[in-house]
Amino acid sequence: RVQEQVYLHRAAKENFEKVARNTERQTRDAYLGVIAEIARVQALARSEESNITALEATEAGYDVGTRTTVDVLNARQSLFLAQTQYARSKYDYLINVIKLKQAAGTLSPDDVKELDSWLVVEETLPTTPGRGATPDVQLKPGTPTTGGALDLPQMAEPGTDKESAE
Repeated sequence: RVQEQVYLHRAAKENFEKVARNTERQTRDAYLGVIAEIARVQALARSEESNITALEATEAGYDVGTRTTVDVLNARQSLFLAQTQYARSKYDYLINVIKLKQAAGTLSPDDVKELDSWLVVEETLPTTPGRGATPDVQLKPGTPTTGGALDLPQMAEPGTDKESAE
């Protein structure tokens, strides 16, 4: 019986060490994921801005006759791809934040409520050039979009406040 209890004690200690190592690994992975996603969100935000500028330049070229409709459509497609990647990276950031809080044992119902508030944005889609001032689609409140409701305070440039960053 004593020998059996010694083996059971060793097994329990080994199981405890395994759980501790797994928890540490999950926490480290989640932390590194958050850091990586912050950089990715920043880069894709710049990419989206760049694609908007490229689309505007292509549309201006189309207006003066130096660009074709295909060029405009390709620029618009690139913009939509950039917006999709940007939205996905913000989503991945949120998932990694939740994983980090879960691994650290600090995930609370308030965190889930805050996350929920970030996912719902009231936004109107931009107008289509050449089609008047009325947007193609009006989104109803509560429709998830790629809008700017996700506030990543770590991402603000040094020397800027939250209002000027938006």
